Amino acid sequence: MNHSFNVELAKKYGIEEAILMENIAFWIKKNMTNNKNYINGEYWVYNSSKSFNELFPYMNCKKIQRALLKLEKLNVIKSDNFNKLPYDKTKWYAIVDPQVKRIYELNVSDDFF
Repeated sequence: MNHSFNVELAKKYGIEEAILMENIAFWIKKNMTNNKNYINGEYWVYNSSKSFNELFPYMNCKKIQRALLKLEKLNVIKSDNFNKLPYDKTKWYAIVDPQVKRIYELNVSDDFF
């Protein structure tokens, strides 16, 4: 399997962060195309650190958690919980940084709907 990332975002935020953004952006784009997981004005993707670790076995769960938290603190992404079951703590992520949205063509226009 091949993994890729945006070099400019890697220089700005770090390689692990860029890898995770690439994956999140891919799934958000897919959700946009399928009009799924649109909540509170954003398209969202959900995943656990364990699931991210299975996708990216060269990053351990703690490294993934740190990278995601860093992106949240820098207001690149935001997280929430929209799970139906109260004990399900799987996080949902949306990209909120306008520059990153532009890079991945994730801007939602009014005429999109």
